[in-house]
Amino acid sequence: MKEEKLRRTNSSVNSTVNSSVNSTVNSFNEIVENIELTDVQKSLLKSMIEIPTITIAELSTETGLNHNAVNYQLKKLRKILNIERYGSDKKGSWMIYMKV
Repeated sequence: MKEEKLRRTNSSVNSTVNSSVNSTVNSFNEIVENIELTDVQKSLLKSMIEIPTITIAELSTETGLNHNAVNYQLKKLRKILNIERYGSDKKGSWMIYMKV
């Protein structure tokens, strides 16, 4: 009985995780589909979509770019997309929208 309940719970969790991952991948693909971006910009954007709470310092570590280079790339991305950081630098999150 416990094993069956555990199996159903695992199945539900896996379904939720898969749905979330698919949604993230679809969001990323929809955003970059019609936009010409560099590999660095795609990497930054993908990280911001996958982990909306990621900080500039974490983006810097993940991409291997220094802090100023990340900010420069974000400035270039903001010319193409509506990218906003809501909240503080450490506790905030990124919101990314297509420009209309």
